Amino acid sequence: MRANDPNLPYLRHIAEALGDLREQLVFVGGAVAGLLVTDPLADSVRATRDVDAVVNANRAMFYRIEQAVAQRGFARDVQSDVICRWIHKDSGVLFDLMPVQPEVLGFSNHWYPYAVETAESVELSAGLNIVDGREELTNEMANAPPDLRQAVASAFQKLLSDPDFANVLPGLVAEPERAVLVMQRLKAMSA
Repeated sequence: MRANDPNLPYLRHIAEALGDLREQLVFVGGAVAGLLVTDPLADSVRATRDVDAVVNANRAMFYRIEQAVAQRGFARDVQSDVICRWIHKDSGVLFDLMPVQPEVLGFSNHWYPYAVETAESVELSAGLNIVDGREELTNEMANAPPDLRQAVASAFQKLLSDPDFANVLPGLVAEPERAVLVMQRLKAMSA
């Protein structure tokens, strides 16, 4: 994950707006490029105008998913020639939802099935915003039930063991200069 990823805010808007529906989708395309780059010396990723996702669904299931997308604050972009394009009403972010099966909308990409098959889940930092913004969290966790403490410690240990985490942390919190403070809190709660 790249700290300077220009697409991360758009991806975050769409993922949060979709809620649990995002678990059925696989984000693809330029909006996720920064999540895949691991070399800190590589060039910045190119900014994109939209967030793309694919879903492995037959026609009936795809239409049900589209209805759920509409219920989550999205509207079809009737001005666009892109038949799978939606606009998130609150943020204005463009969202293209595409089926894996070409018979659903009349097109597909031969890489979509592989993308769905090999997809990995990525946490987009909502928890880090809480660690950053709640000063008393470390003390609250110290007094929390043991099973909760252990679950949180395990999650934070996983983050801290990632060799790229310290490099990307400034891009995951609202104010990059607070990354040192967030790191201190994570270490305290992972002990």
